[in-house]
Amino acid sequence: MKKNPLLVEIDQSYGYSMLRVYVFNLIAFMTAIGLTSELKVDHIVGFVILTILYTLVEFLLINVTKRFLFKYVIKTLGLLLLLIYIVLIYLAVEMVPDVRFTSTLGFVLFTLVFLVIKILLVYYYDKFVQSKRRHL
Repeated sequence: MKKNPLLVEIDQSYGYSMLRVYVFNLIAFMTAIGLTSELKVDHIVGFVILTILYTLVEFLLINVTKRFLFKYVIKTLGLLLLLIYIVLIYLAVEMVPDVRFTSTLGFVLFTLVFLVIKILLVYYYDKFVQSKRRHL
């Protein structure tokens, strides 16, 4: 019997991974907003909806891209993933009515700061986990 590659078994590590991505996105959004002041949030509910929407779509789209288009990710040296992240931020902000960018330059600045912060969070989290595993 052939296994369907689109079906994902949801187990404990999948849920934990989703929660970790949400926390990283939440911290990165809050920090990028504080550092750049380029994303205007009118209401906290809009911010929560923005982070949840972005996380859900990012988690799904990045996993599908890595699974089925990984050879193109390698050929573009990761620029395909960067493009996906940029489009996702733009679309998520456009879909939530309580959140908006101050300008186009603000969008670029916010996106760069957000992605750098997120990469740093993931990097140091992985370093922390590896050091804990070495000491066990």
